[in-house]
Amino acid sequence: MEQKSKGLSLKDLEYIALEGGGGKGAVYKGAVEALEEIFKKEWEKGTYNRKTKDGFVENETPAITTINEAVKHHSSKFTKIAMLDYYVDSDLKIKGIAGASAGAITAFPLALGLNSEDINQILETYPFNEEFLPNNELHIGKYRMIGMDKDGKAKILIAEDALKKLGEKNIEEYKYSANKKIKVGSNQVKSIIRNQILSLVISIIFVGIKNKSENVKNIIEYIQKILQWPKEWFATQVNSLDFIAKFNITSLPNVLFSISKATLISLFKKLKIKPNQWKTIDILPTNNLISGIGNILWDRGVYSGFEVRDFFFKILILALSKDTHFRRGLIENDNLLTKLRLSKKQIEDFSVRFNEKFEAETTGASTQTLELLKKLPEILTFKEFKEITKINFSLCVTNTTTNQPIYFSFYFTPNFPVTEAVGSSMSFPLAFKSVYNEADVLHNPYIQKIKDYFSFSPSKDNEAIYKTLFSARDYNYYLNLVLKIVKDEEKLKMSTNGNLSFRSFLPYLRKIIDGNSALSDFEKALLIFYYNSAFKGLLIDGGVTNNLPTNIFSYTTDNNIDKPQDFSVKQKILSLKLDRSFPDEFKEMVFNVLKEDKSGKTIEKLSNWQDKLGAFTFIKKVKKDLYLKKAFNRISKEETLDDKLLSLSEEVWIKICKELVDEYKLSKKGYTPWNKQVFAVSGLIDSLQFGFDQAQIENISDNENIIPLYCYGIGTLDFDLTAKEMKPLVKIANENSKKDVFSYFGYNQGA
Repeated sequence: MEQKSKGLSLKDLEYIALEGGGGKGAVYKGAVEALEEIFKKEWEKGTYNRKTKDGFVENETPAITTINEAVKHHSSKFTKIAMLDYYVDSDLKIKGIAGASAGAITAFPLALGLNSEDINQILETYPFNEEFLPNNELHIGKYRMIGMDKDGKAKILIAEDALKKLGEKNIEEYKYSANKKIKVGSNQVKSIIRNQILSLVISIIFVGIKNKSENVKNIIEYIQKILQWPKEWFATQVNSLDFIAKFNITSLPNVLFSISKATLISLFKKLKIKPNQWKTIDILPTNNLISGIGNILWDRGVYSGFEVRDFFFKILILALSKDTHFRRGLIENDNLLTKLRLSKKQIEDFSVRFNEKFEAETTGASTQTLELLKKLPEILTFKEFKEITKINFSLCVTNTTTNQPIYFSFYFTPNFPVTEAVGSSMSFPLAFKSVYNEADVLHNPYIQKIKDYFSFSPSKDNEAIYKTLFSARDYNYYLNLVLKIVKDEEKLKMSTNGNLSFRSFLPYLRKIIDGNSALSDFEKALLIFYYNSAFKGLLIDGGVTNNLPTNIFSYTTDNNIDKPQDFSVKQKILSLKLDRSFPDEFKEMVFNVLKEDKSGKTIEKLSNWQDKLGAFTFIKKVKKDLYLKKAFNRISKEETLDDKLLSLSEEVWIKICKELVDEYKLSKKGYTPWNKQVFAVSGLIDSLQFGFDQAQIENISDNENIIPLYCYGIGTLDFDLTAKEMKPLVKIANENSKKDVFSYFGYNQGA
């Protein structure tokens, strides 16, 4: 049927932006599938062209188009055609894909030309919880680093701190694997010292509380009487103190090193700590809790993320094992093939099978090809990626050293490895160690002109890795000079008392570097040097500062345009946003059942989830209401969302209701929207996210280009998407995200 879009029209759609959201990103698969099917419907209306390795081949019976352009597509070995296989005339239908955090994880395979079936294969086979959050591979003291060789090219490394200096010790090149874990190991000396310090600190705290337990009880009782809090609260605190008082302090170190996550949760239950208060424990390892806490304190995160590197390498291999847009482009890129020491025929003959754990299996000549492809993540920069795919693949990353969001793309960071940017963008704070970057993102051909002001020399730890030395005093002095040059060149009225951020001087600086300015070679060298410095430091999840990077496509690469941003492109961008967990109608139905509990005892039991019988009784009431709704509202024989919910197991229902009970309790505590206490750190992060998210919206009409996708109980920290209770929710969420996209563009699913 003809499209009836209420916002962005299908004809205008050229760019896609994906929001971050941890485990909730699993729902993108359904939205991608809908777009593929919509594109297919439009292709079927147009002149039927398909492209093989021999070029476009016309169909014998072309259909008549009902839209202005003929939508063409390339052939594929897939059951479903990928979005990047569709063309309008000779141009790609989708010209750019962007993401942050979980959105970056999905954006990467899409930009390679993989399709919804490939994404589903990754979701269903890759053991995210086991690989991303490994229990025994904490790599104490070690983390991901990107450095440079003598020619200024990026090197993907493993590194350690030397006291407070980053990336100064045990620097070595990272070795990729597509079928087994690389043994990186830990710094055993640091491990022993950290564990001793932590056990000592915790022991001191326990001893202090134990010796002063009676005094603490008196203070708690006084607070309870003054504030008139329930006596149950006082009893809970006393139970906690009695537990500590009876504890054998001499055995504490042994207990700490042997304690498991399950034991800790069991302890929390005894102390009546609510489940929603221990959700963040999900990011800690199952058994190595003390080592995990040590990594947070000293390494800025629990897990190193080396497994993340191999994960994206495997996605590259998956894209090369099929007739994808990326594979076809690589075959035509002689320069990159030469760097890989591969021929076109080797890529054409490359064959890989992925097993049930998403591990690559090869035989014969493909095994040798896979070995040579291990260099690909390091040399596949954004520049090469754009040349191969013609796609503006863009990402948002947070630089915690400068406290700024930074954008990675072929324009802003042409010489930076793509997979390292994706890995940085999805490095969830605290769960993953920050990625340390010392590499230039933009090659500096004038670098020798400023060699008297800084040194570029081999590292003392590894002579193959070169480091830049520049005193902080000189850096600040010349920064003011750079900002003044930008201000004068662009005739800006901005104060030079600013910084190199995307909100101020950085886009102008990039524009000047590419322009035909009459600056001296020294000034050009200085500008590029400072431009690169904005991307150096500790990099983490892009969602911390900009969770929906729609604006990234507005930065123009055309120097004929006066300003570095062109906001008219925003009317060509579709944003997919990971919205609230459940539709309002379903939430209201569950809340109505909860309102029947006048005493609040059922809700209290449900929030602890210890009373299984009570939980199942509550679930039966909700399901009864669903049955009644189904009986009164049945119009067609088509399976509805209510049918799917009714077919779920009790374990899955427990997860659904757990989320809704916690939300209901918050709504019943009598808070107004503005007087609820907010934890300072989370409030600050939310404020940063809000500010940079809202910066994407220049006009009220921009909201019409956003499709909200419900996640149906899938949480940010739900990394184990293969778990028994997760699979049905992922399925329902994807089926409904698919419907939402069809509805947005005015299509009937399956029509």
